[in-house]
Amino acid sequence: MSTTSATPADPTPSGSRRGLIKRGAAAAAGGIGLAAFTADPAHAATGAMVYGDVNEADNLLTTLRSSNSGGALLVENTGAGAGLTASGGYGVDAYGTLAPIRLHPAASAGAPTTGAHTAGEVHVDSLGKQYVCVKGGTPGTWVRPGLNPLTPFRICDTRAGTLTSYSNGVKLGAGGILTIPVVGVKNLIPYGASAIVGNVTVTQPTAYSYLTVYPADVATRPTASTLNFAPNQAIANQVTTRLSAADGALKIFNSVGSTHVILDITGYYY
Repeated sequence: MSTTSATPADPTPSGSRRGLIKRGAAAAAGGIGLAAFTADPAHAATGAMVYGDVNEADNLLTTLRSSNSGGALLVENTGAGAGLTASGGYGVDAYGTLAPIRLHPAASAGAPTTGAHTAGEVHVDSLGKQYVCVKGGTPGTWVRPGLNPLTPFRICDTRAGTLTSYSNGVKLGAGGILTIPVVGVKNLIPYGASAIVGNVTVTQPTAYSYLTVYPADVATRPTASTLNFAPNQAIANQVTTRLSAADGALKIFNSVGSTHVILDITGYYY
């Protein structure tokens, strides 16, 4: 009696391994993989990933699943860790029961101070604060979303000899308007800043009047008052105003009489 031995069927569907590994790597690029995948190319069967080449994943959904508490996949490189693009959708679509994504905090507080950086980078410091690079360079220009406090500085003072671009000794007259570009002054407020916080002051006014501080690109001046004052009064008030989108400027309007005007800036919104 002769005996015929059968070859066991491959339990892995044909063509699915290549898609499995490729899409698993894409999941790691989305920030969800942490544990190392160490498959040896020598063990690859037909349809498995070919290193250093383009691998097709067909049109099937491929899932890489692991019970490792640290994650399913870790991608390491001496340059950029991973790149991910999508021709017609999200580059990354992440989900997590704790949070969709986590950026590992740096070892020190504050924005990066060394190295070459590119606009669009996001940095998390040791305190968990987020910084965004808005202009590439070494180390680039970094801002925090929301309010960015500054050491107060004076941008406008109409009194003579006060060392601003407006220190000509001429008061702002009735119906007069000062236009003050803010972005880029002293390299303290970056392009793209949306608003400023500061203090506006009048001194030596000649009449009961008010000032209005408003964005320079507003077609019709607002009727709102920023600061009200009496003759010969020196008085200040805090102001927050949006900046014009194109050039990052604001305007100051005086209603009646004439007065010297001072503007100090204490921070900006990005």
